[in-house]
Amino acid sequence: MKDGLLVKLCGMTNIEDIQLAARYGADYAGVVTEVDFSPRSLTIEQAETVFQLSPLPTVALVYNIAWDRLVYLVQKLQPHALQFLGPENPQLLSRCRDKFHQTELWQSIHLPAAEVNTSNTNISKTANIEAVQTPEQLNADRLTSNNISNNAGNSCYNGELLSPEEAYILKQVKQNMLECYQAGANVFLLDAATKINGKTRFGGTGKTVNWKLARKLIDASPLPVFLAGGINPANIAEAINKVHPSGIDLCSGVEALPGKKDPGKIKALMEGVKKAVI
Repeated sequence: MKDGLLVKLCGMTNIEDIQLAARYGADYAGVVTEVDFSPRSLTIEQAETVFQLSPLPTVALVYNIAWDRLVYLVQKLQPHALQFLGPENPQLLSRCRDKFHQTELWQSIHLPAAEVNTSNTNISKTANIEAVQTPEQLNADRLTSNNISNNAGNSCYNGELLSPEEAYILKQVKQNMLECYQAGANVFLLDAATKINGKTRFGGTGKTVNWKLARKLIDASPLPVFLAGGINPANIAEAINKVHPSGIDLCSGVEALPGKKDPGKIKALMEGVKKAVI
């Protein structure tokens, strides 16, 4: 991909779609595994053939899976990586790092959907960052928040104005990323968390994240960061140029229907990636 940009196509449910993705130049495939809120989820047993035959490095996406089941998943599927859709859990990452030496650990980081009004002080719950950190916890040396003003009103970060809520979210998420990095994460993925039918969905929503926050987090991250959330052939070039991620990650943006990819949309997406200027 252009200038080293990586492409992961997610929500794969069959080997034919992964072969299609590989033919058009995707770098990774993602398979949602035993995630009850996803219409694209496969059981470990259903996913076994997909992983065995996949021509691409394939990532298993999991959410709040029991430890014994996770161990079974790694043994059975031998995924290139585990992607954790749930809240950041450094203890789990550290345990996986010690147990699964050949498996990369990818952590989803959830931001508010772009259409959410960030003047709402409850936005931190949507962003999956409910715990308030102490000032001491926020003094992280690698992902420093020193450029953010603590004054009331709009704050300034790298010359851009942020609302107080955006500045708060940025501090919290940077601290979460630091802890995951120290625990053994290899890759971060920025995705949207939003409520659908009264239930919070972590990823797979088709909602675009706040790209301004995403760019600042990417600039600060010690790890490669994929941008997810509402990416499609129509906005791919804009997303790349504005956010400058290490990679993009999308699912519904190239689907004909949930769980089935559209060849024309994949082709259009990859052409958009190649034309984008990073």
